Amino acid sequence: MISALTGAADREDPSSPGDRPSPASAESIRTRKFDRIKQWLQEDWQKWETSPEAFSHGQQFPPRLLDLGADEGRLESGPPKDGLDWYIRLIDTRDARKVRIPGGMVWCPYAILSHRWGPSTELSRTLQENLEARCSQGVKASELCKTFQDAIVAALEMGMPYLWIDSLCIVQDDVEDWRHQSSFMDDIYMNAIVTITAHSYGGQTPDDDGGGGFLDNALTAEGDEPSLLGTTDTGSAGEGGGVLYARRDRMFEVDIFNSPLSQRGWILQERLLSPRIVHFFPSQIFYEGRLFGIVRAEDRTPAFRDPDKLREVVFRPENQAGATPLDWFRVVERYSACRLTQDADKLVAISGIAKHFQQRSGVRYLAGLWADRAAKGLLWLARGPSLARRPGRAPSWSWASVDGPIRYPSQLLDRPFRVLPTLEVVASVGNALDRPRHILGEPENTRSLHVRAFVRRATLSPDWLDRRDGLLPYYPLGWKGETLRDLDAEGVYREVHDEAGRVVGWASLDEDAGGREGAAGPFYTAIVASEEAWFHEDDPDDVVYRTHPPTPQYDALYATGRVAATFASPTFRTPPSNEPSLPVEHRRELAMTYWVVVLRPDDGAEAESPGAKFSRAGFGQVFDRRWQRPEDRRMVHLI
Repeated sequence: MISALTGAADREDPSSPGDRPSPASAESIRTRKFDRIKQWLQEDWQKWETSPEAFSHGQQFPPRLLDLGADEGRLESGPPKDGLDWYIRLIDTRDARKVRIPGGMVWCPYAILSHRWGPSTELSRTLQENLEARCSQGVKASELCKTFQDAIVAALEMGMPYLWIDSLCIVQDDVEDWRHQSSFMDDIYMNAIVTITAHSYGGQTPDDDGGGGFLDNALTAEGDEPSLLGTTDTGSAGEGGGVLYARRDRMFEVDIFNSPLSQRGWILQERLLSPRIVHFFPSQIFYEGRLFGIVRAEDRTPAFRDPDKLREVVFRPENQAGATPLDWFRVVERYSACRLTQDADKLVAISGIAKHFQQRSGVRYLAGLWADRAAKGLLWLARGPSLARRPGRAPSWSWASVDGPIRYPSQLLDRPFRVLPTLEVVASVGNALDRPRHILGEPENTRSLHVRAFVRRATLSPDWLDRRDGLLPYYPLGWKGETLRDLDAEGVYREVHDEAGRVVGWASLDEDAGGREGAAGPFYTAIVASEEAWFHEDDPDDVVYRTHPPTPQYDALYATGRVAATFASPTFRTPPSNEPSLPVEHRRELAMTYWVVVLRPDDGAEAESPGAKFSRAGFGQVFDRRWQRPEDRRMVHLI
């Protein structure tokens, strides 16, 4: 995107068309950028005061905040330019000064820092041994890592008297303090006036980029030199024209996607829940407001609607009680691609979003799945290379049991009413383990699911395929092939064979890196859901799907008796119907897809018995209608 900038704005008029804009001083750039941030905050606040929309907020404030010294006049004078040579103190939030926000509520005005951890930030942590001193006399700001110093400067420049930084306001070696504050992390972010997000780092190494500061890089002019375009004509009244320059605009969504900070697991809920975010990128600052969904850029790019739709998912008014939105699956997909410093935080670092969903829906949360969509929630698979399972962190059937990016099939998200659940979750069993707490504060964790499903022995091919092309010959739906269309090009897939050795489908094992050892069984499949498609023998694009609720087209097809007759004698593929009694539109073939989870028995000797225990091994699809046999439906435990 190219934007033209006139030579008259923010610089002296050039004396000739070939002159470049005069470079601004570092101090003037700094002043201009923070003035723009304060202008955005003020505009947002004014819109908030007059808006009839309800504003979602949390129920609790953080127990501790950093007092930045507003009472000593620093809020008015701003931070000194020669270093932060004063003490900041941890205080009880109940003792903080309060303000009134639109709607008349009494509020605590604090900012939050969103950042990456590194060796420098680790050295600045609050621990039990220094907690008392930091609460009484405080800690000299200049002794903190540069990132924390920059956050103090930014907060004061924005007029924020208090600041919350996780590693300073939570006692890092106090397990109970961490549990307590982690249990309402969503409230801490939702109640902040603004979140300071540090994307631009000054660290010398990747390991230390969390503490190297971010303002020096952010408070600089855009690095690309403007290119001369030409001059404008002189006006009819004799007024002088201008000189036109151009440079490439920064793209907000591109910067966010490429930022190392966006790869951090905790950042997802920080970004989705914070009401206002100031993003500090190298040479560029963006302002993101949740209430009005507007993103502003300080390089004069026109304000635009926030392209990230996940925030709407969390806060949209139409989210109804008693149901969780399918978009939760999209939240999980993005979250699974992020990394965590502490592996055990897998469910904790998304618990703020989960708790917000649970409060709105009232649906029970099952280790990353929701009770009303538990069957479909089982249908995840690896995106790209193999996953790494972390035993003990979550049940094997939960996406939280593995590290690595996962995804849900596009049909599940795009065509939810055509994917018909078959597996029934009868009960869930908990234990008293402290971690992981899936939504912190709930009395028990989910350990296993008691399900009723069609469970059948299967064999996986020793040879594996890393391209979907190899699977197409076995795919019965030559008319469309949608099931295979979005398979990951980097994934590893194996054929699923029945007892007679016939190929009936494909499977993706969670931890499969290729090679014959990955096919070691025994394996079973549990049918989780199915998709029933009736396509016209003369026009493969003319398809009638069975949905819930059924469509009038399907009801009409069912009324002919053709559906019942076809299911009575299932074959791999139904031959075309030549029954003259059927109208042309009802002469259709049936293609059935079973969505299955691949299981390993906990005890091979007991695998065929009711109540047998199984662990998840992967995801697959079977295309043979004979795969669903009445005698295979039984109760099993997924652990």
